[in-house]
Amino acid sequence: MRWMIPVWVVVAAFGCVLNAQDEKTRLNVALLKPVTTLNPYYNDGIEAESLLNVLFDSIYVDAGGGTRPSYATLLEGASPASLNRPLEVTDRFVRWMPEYRDFVRPEDVRFTFYYLNANKASNNTYTANYVRGFRVDGEEKFEVLLRTPPDTKTLKQQLDFKILPARFAKEHIALFDMKAKKFVDSSSHHEAKGMLAKPANYLKIDDLLVDWGDGNKFQDRGEGTYRILLETTKVDRFKGNIFRNLNLGEVAYSFYVYKTLFPDLLKDFSVIDIEPINNGLAASVFLPADKNPDTSGLKAFAQLPLLFRQLDSGMKNSNIFWGSPQTSYKFSIQERANDFIALKREKSRVKGKDRAEFSVQSVHFTRQAGNDIASIRSGFQSGAIDMIMNVSPSLSKHITSETVDKLYTKGSQIEMIALNCQETIDGKKNPLSDYRVRLALNYALSKEDLHVGQAPENSNIMHSPLTSADTRDKMKIVKLTNNREKAGQLLQEAGYTKKGAAWVDKSGKQLTFKLIFEKVIDSRDRNLLVEVVNQLRSFGVQISDPHASSLSRVDFYKELKQTKDWHFALIRLYQSSNTDIDMYNPDSPSKNVFNFYPSEANAAKFEDLFKTYQTARDEQRRNVKQELATMIRDEAPALFLWDFRANYMVNANTLLIQNNNSPSTYNVLQHIDDFRLTK
Repeated sequence: MRWMIPVWVVVAAFGCVLNAQDEKTRLNVALLKPVTTLNPYYNDGIEAESLLNVLFDSIYVDAGGGTRPSYATLLEGASPASLNRPLEVTDRFVRWMPEYRDFVRPEDVRFTFYYLNANKASNNTYTANYVRGFRVDGEEKFEVLLRTPPDTKTLKQQLDFKILPARFAKEHIALFDMKAKKFVDSSSHHEAKGMLAKPANYLKIDDLLVDWGDGNKFQDRGEGTYRILLETTKVDRFKGNIFRNLNLGEVAYSFYVYKTLFPDLLKDFSVIDIEPINNGLAASVFLPADKNPDTSGLKAFAQLPLLFRQLDSGMKNSNIFWGSPQTSYKFSIQERANDFIALKREKSRVKGKDRAEFSVQSVHFTRQAGNDIASIRSGFQSGAIDMIMNVSPSLSKHITSETVDKLYTKGSQIEMIALNCQETIDGKKNPLSDYRVRLALNYALSKEDLHVGQAPENSNIMHSPLTSADTRDKMKIVKLTNNREKAGQLLQEAGYTKKGAAWVDKSGKQLTFKLIFEKVIDSRDRNLLVEVVNQLRSFGVQISDPHASSLSRVDFYKELKQTKDWHFALIRLYQSSNTDIDMYNPDSPSKNVFNFYPSEANAAKFEDLFKTYQTARDEQRRNVKQELATMIRDEAPALFLWDFRANYMVNANTLLIQNNNSPSTYNVLQHIDDFRLTK
């Protein structure tokens, strides 16, 4: 069934919002088309107007002869099981996201659109978390998950906020217009066709599927529903390396592409849901009752190459993620900004001010530091980065009003340790080129606040729209610990042995890494260095005396790229919330300028501009940044922060520890816009 809403309905709906009745049991969701989804950020059929989202009064559906309102009864805190009666068309439920599966059968799901921006910082902050459509007894049903029924004032603020990215939805859809001549003629299309012509040369989805124990990779869950599990770390069958973490979006993207390219081949199955679990991705798929999975489109899908970005020079015959790598961050930035707004509201509420004074749109580029860490981690894993280690040496357990002020006005600084993963260093094999060594270092961290938290296998904590405070409280339940035994196993697999307290290579030399950092560092940087060095040395890995570069900050980053004679390098990123560069544009040049080598004609100008930028006032900075952006756009339109193929250990004033399966950001690196000499 296709639902259409005329423009006058959308306009009228906005009028209803401003004059919403005081009935908190009526909801309205404006959807122009049903959203068939396999991932919140990969939606088939979504239109820009869908982002106008939660309106009041009614849900408009196609009644076969035009649209009609379908009034909803909101049953707060209830579930169908508690009603002791069948579901009615008008029933809506206030539910927490991890619980929705207990009353919606997967095969009945028609669409899902998530709004991952629930907030706990203020009890008066109300936001829809997701809209779900499903079918019960032949009737179309809808569910709008809300924390509590919104009041008109708050709703108006959120509508202002949600309208903001609407104009970008058309770009989002255009990226996936695979029937357009422009796409058919594109190099991406030809690359994909080349992959499909020789599927045996590439990693297949089937290579990642887990056997459920009976030789079957498709677990029958009854009533035509099957469960598949994909491992996120996998041995590459071409090189024997442990495969990097797989991003949820890549499976979803592959599915979308193949369903579009081969509708006849794959038409008999649909992906209901894809969710991250510990060390894997689980997907629910639905087949008609008369279909055998071994002869279905599901089987055909599993035999197709997986589409993703893989820039590791050590990987042979690696798959290519084609299409835009920035397909979902447009929406995730809104989530981060909403978290930040909640903190601002909390602060204003404490001071007795009206939280309405804070313009929602004025901070739409700002993201809370704690969530940035998960976002950056997710973004790195999405784009050919193999591992990220979270290092948080007890610097800031809780975000403060001062921190909020800093974020609101200046942005946030993030300390990172980059790992050089090229094949050789100084003519010798680089241990970090082996993923097993990098992963072992992650497991070797022994303090709980130095380790990336892993939730229990069946936990869905990090995929739920919980707020930062909720997540932090939940994570207290999760055991965060290192696994040095696992680290040792990985090093042994990589060819290293334990000799006394040290790990040595085949020649008997201790596994040693060179760590460098810029000339001037502050106490926070020093704390990070001490934590990392001490932890790895206690594991039996030697860190040579950290080398402080005598070069200036600008030249230090050039040295990193040119010499590449280092293993670890401490770097600092300053994320500014005051930017005029369009961060939502996939072609945006808001990348790290140190990965850009200007032409000879522009080199001197580039240096002067950047030095001016570092010392300028905000107004002048904006002008200089725009000049830099123009120069970068003209000379190198496709820059990525991981240009020197580094992996990152991330440290910042982390508010929470999240696991590394966060699906919320695809490429947050596009938003890291500059370095600074000072905080």
